[in-house]
Amino acid sequence: MSNTRVYKFVSAKNLFVHLEEYLAGKLYFAEWKTFADKEEGKYYYSDKPRNEEILRILYKEKHRCFICSTAKCGTIFELWARALLKPPAICLGLDIDAGKEIFKWFQADGQTGQDNPFSTNWEGNELNACETISVDIDYKPKPLELTYDKILNDGTAKSALRILSTKLQHYAFEEELRFIKYSGCAKAKMYPVGELKEIFIAGYCKRDCWVQALEEKVLERNKNQNTAPIEIKYVYVDPNSEKVDVFGNINCPMVCVLNGNTGGSHAR
Repeated sequence: MSNTRVYKFVSAKNLFVHLEEYLAGKLYFAEWKTFADKEEGKYYYSDKPRNEEILRILYKEKHRCFICSTAKCGTIFELWARALLKPPAICLGLDIDAGKEIFKWFQADGQTGQDNPFSTNWEGNELNACETISVDIDYKPKPLELTYDKILNDGTAKSALRILSTKLQHYAFEEELRFIKYSGCAKAKMYPVGELKEIFIAGYCKRDCWVQALEEKVLERNKNQNTAPIEIKYVYVDPNSEKVDVFGNINCPMVCVLNGNTGGSHAR
């Protein structure tokens, strides 16, 4: 698995606070307890007498996890509709090189094969210091069922990661690829994830001053770097067709966005 493109929604405020870090391919990893997505990790216990002990074990392990949530597609209607509730909405597209040493790919369902770190890279219940785990969210029709014996057999760290890598089927539209930094030495901050390739901006923002400032900053960066240029694109979210259309910088006249005449192609 290589050169995977992932997408991260950020606010305009955070964009300029962390612009240099975003341009360098870094994203913010939040502490598990303050992570904005409250739907992850739903599970229940089969061993009621041991509930408190299970809670204590998993709570400790989950506090060692720092999370960055991304999507595998940048034109998912539901995600843009959610992002537009607190405009302006910006979506960053980054290419992930899965061959880099910083990534270990984890299968949430525990199956073997591919690059499952639990078959080769685990020492007891621990991961190597500050490794970044990448996992496709496992969407299930009902919460995970955990037992005390299963947690002991799988390992407490593996159990905690499985919880944080599972969501209910209702959220499958998110197509989430999650990064988890697991270690006692990690902390909530920006970490390298990939190479920034494109920035999606809601079309109605095209003439805003902050967009012009962003375009100038990206143009300056593109001139001074030997890497491929970062593209700025504009999107129109159509509530009637529930589609997200993408325009290039030149082909996105403001009148098209205001009139709802996208004239573009659906990039999903």
